[in-house]
Amino acid sequence: MDNQTAQKVVDRLKDIPTLPAVVQKIIEIVDSPHTSASDLNKAISLDQALSAKVLKLVNSAFYGFPKKIETLQQAIIILGFNTVRSLALSISMLDFFSGRGRKHQLNYAGYWKHSISVSILSRAIAKKVFPAMAEEAFVSGLLHDIGLLILDQFLPDEFELAYKRMKTQRIPLFRAEKEELGVTHCDVGRLLAIKWNLPDPLLYSISSHHEPNPAKDYFPIVSTIHAANVGVKMLGLGSVGDEEHYRSFHIDEQARRILRLEMDFPQNFADTLDAGLKEGEDFIRAITS
Repeated sequence: MDNQTAQKVVDRLKDIPTLPAVVQKIIEIVDSPHTSASDLNKAISLDQALSAKVLKLVNSAFYGFPKKIETLQQAIIILGFNTVRSLALSISMLDFFSGRGRKHQLNYAGYWKHSISVSILSRAIAKKVFPAMAEEAFVSGLLHDIGLLILDQFLPDEFELAYKRMKTQRIPLFRAEKEELGVTHCDVGRLLAIKWNLPDPLLYSISSHHEPNPAKDYFPIVSTIHAANVGVKMLGLGSVGDEEHYRSFHIDEQARRILRLEMDFPQNFADTLDAGLKEGEDFIRAITS
């Protein structure tokens, strides 16, 4: 990040407001081993709009509960502390970017389908090999490309140049960004994660999902998001624009090993994704409307 464009990105990030107080409180709850479901309930309840969205989401077809969940406390009891916490954090972060800017390279419908597909596949992979981090993988999958939203909405002219290079040279978008801008959406997402004090597993998933490093912290969850991202691109679910440039060899070998991915990945998860996406559209409507 040593050229003028990279510095411009850093400077523009300084203009991005801090997260709302309720989100900062949720992150404190995420980080503290001493907080409880009651603490989470109180924190989310401070924001009526956020509370309403969480309830709308848990009552969506994505979760498919037979009876309506009437209160946030019920949602926490039924879905669990970690799931509701992750949902609240996701909603709050995505709300921040909704409707900003006028000039876009991203197809937002395709972007959201890609993001929810990665979150569904990440959770499915994690359930097989690291079940304790399944919900963490879900939210990390949902937010892994948040750097794209920053570039698209805060640096649209520069991002347009990277997008044109991707199409002309037929290379993955993150490589085109690096060549054109000196930074990638992963770098930009990392700066935002640091600015907003996001939990470390989420920070690393945002910053390293294209190039996971086994020597770094949080390699299991980063590998999960990395493999899910490539898998979803190979299956053509959603779009950020560079899907046709991905093949199975783009999955890091050590990530493949630790996740015990089979030779027919990602096709062996196609049914899981198909089932999840039937409710996934309802999820995205609930989280972004």
